[in-house]
Amino acid sequence: MKEESVVESILELSSKALSEKGRERFIAYLKERGDLLAQIVGKDVEMDEDVLRVWLDKEKEILARLKEERKRVLEAMDRLSKRRVALRQYSPKFPFPPMPVFFDKLG
Repeated sequence: MKEESVVESILELSSKALSEKGRERFIAYLKERGDLLAQIVGKDVEMDEDVLRVWLDKEKEILARLKEERKRVLEAMDRLSKRRVALRQYSPKFPFPPMPVFFDKLG
């Protein structure tokens, strides 16, 4: 695959990822895009300056979205952690201490 078509595919997948509202599809498009990025990493990609500017803008948007997703995940983890700590701290207090139980043989 030529570098130009790889870059076009990357831009297309980036646009699809940014248009997705759901986290799962967003990540799926990014993973698919990662395979294409691996093909051109370390190579000198010669493209039109406008295409490279669009690519840079898309990467900035993706980075902002990833930061937002990271913030959401950390907040959810914090809420779960606080809930678990609260559940562990709760221990029912009965009005009487536990009494020993003795079982006798019947019969």
